[in-house]
Amino acid sequence: ISSPVRITAQTPCFPPGQSVSPNAGTLTPKVSFNCTGLANILLEAAPDGNAVLPNGYQTIYILTSGPNYVIRQTGPVASFSVSGNNAYHIHGLVYDPATFDVTTLVPHVTTLAAVNATLVQGGGTICASLDMTGAAFTVNRPVLGALTAVSSTVCAPTGTATVEAIPDGNANV
Repeated sequence: ISSPVRITAQTPCFPPGQSVSPNAGTLTPKVSFNCTGLANILLEAAPDGNAVLPNGYQTIYILTSGPNYVIRQTGPVASFSVSGNNAYHIHGLVYDPATFDVTTLVPHVTTLAAVNATLVQGGGTICASLDMTGAAFTVNRPVLGALTAVSSTVCAPTGTATVEAIPDGNANV
């Protein structure tokens, strides 16, 4: 599995009295494609060690899914359990809890673009850093699908019978 090239460009901002700008850094997926029949799948990413946290800043990780990067979950570590097929990303956010309220990250409602728009890097006023690329994952759980019997009655006068069924077309392999 090859990793995509990441280009990170953001507008630096400097918290009052500090000489370093927050930087969320980048994340690398531990496994980027997951094809399993398990009900819940654990997605994990490892920080690349290039994040910068000014004094008083914290890191929160954000799980998004789909083409609109809708927030699904948040947490203190880059590890999330998912149950559905989708394209997922884990993003890092370095923020000052005095200026950014993490309760605005509403699962299944807030998009990553909406969060970015509040930050200096996205044209907003909050000095924080959001990794817009994130660590990418694809989850494709195989589903056997259903079958429909060709005949609902089977007779076996000779001791053997042939049973036939037609796939319903709802398999995911």
